[in-house]
Formats: sequence, structure tokens, C-alpha cells
Amino acid sequence: MQLFVISNGVNTKYYANNRRQTYKQTFYRTDRDNNPITRLEAFAESFLEKCHVSKMNCMYIVLHESDKVAMVLRPYQYYAAEAVIDRVLNSTKNGYIWHTTGSGKTLTSFKASQVLMKLPQVHKVVFVVDRNDLDY
Repeated sequence: MQLFVISNGVNTKYYANNRRQTYKQTFYRTDRDNNPITRLEAFAESFLEKCHVSKMNCMYIVLHESDKVAMVLRPYQYYAAEAVIDRVLNSTKNGYIWHTTGSGKTLTSFKASQVLMKLPQVHKVVFVVDRNDLDY
């Protein structure tokens, strides 16, 4: 899996390496409050920090089986997945992901579930889908 970064110094974006890539699948880095980090220096300092970029590359890229393309999580999806994982590991409370249609809830939930499944302290993960096409 590969992540690419494109920048002109002022506007910097990232995307997953795939041949069917369109500009719509490039994303600005944001902080937790959804403030864009567009300048190359600030982007490099936060996104290309070795622990973060390794986590993005190893944990937050998905191979879309039917389209045979790599997809990387958008910033808000990354932060949501990390919040779900933190909730599971550090509390006994329940939670849910709520957002508008087409916002990436399924991908966010899938990646959070996939990460949680691999943790030794998590014994069971239930992932419920509402459509047959999501079974795959």
C-alpha cells in the first residue's frame, strides 16, 4: 500500500495510490477540529510524522475488492475510527457513528472494527450491515 502527497507548498493533499484515482479522492489533512492543514511544512510535521504515516499506511487504507482500488480514510473518518477504538479500550460505554448519507460511515465503522478485531483484549466484534452488497 502506498500513500502519495501532492503539494505546491500552499495546498497539500494526500491520497491512496491507485490507477483509477480522480481528484475527488485527494484529501486535505485536518486537525481534530476539522481545521485544514494545507501548507506543506505543517502538513509534513503532522501527517508525515513517522508514527502517523505508518499508522495511515498500515491501518487506514482499504482495498475496495469490487473496484480493485485502494482507498484511504478521510481525516474525519480517521479521527472517528480512532475515537471508537479509544472508547472500546478505555471505557465501558456504548457508542455509535452518526452522519449523513454518503459520508463514509460504513468505511469508518469497518476500519474501526477491523483494527479492534486484532487487539488481544477485544474478544468479539459485531459489525451489522443493512445491505447485501456490504456483506463482501
